[in-house]
Amino acid sequence: MIATKRPPSFFYLRSNYESYQTAHPDISQAEVYLILYQQWCELSEEERAPYERLSNEEDAFIKAIHGDKEIGRAVQQECRDR
Repeated sequence: MIATKRPPSFFYLRSNYESYQTAHPDISQAEVYLILYQQWCELSEEERAPYERLSNEEDAFIKAIHGDKEIGRAVQQECRDR
């Protein structure tokens, strides 16, 4: 398994899910994610920029630790070595 970069929308959804769910407790988890994703699609490039940055920073962090090797196998090996 090769680690893939999480899309910027992941960070938007993650940062907004709890507050939206709290404000709308009658809506299912799937519906909340659908609504938030629709909101994501309507954001301007400027509004998306912080989430793009988070995505790029996480990707750089993972590559700095593991390089381009298959991350899933690297993590499994690290767990076996403990």
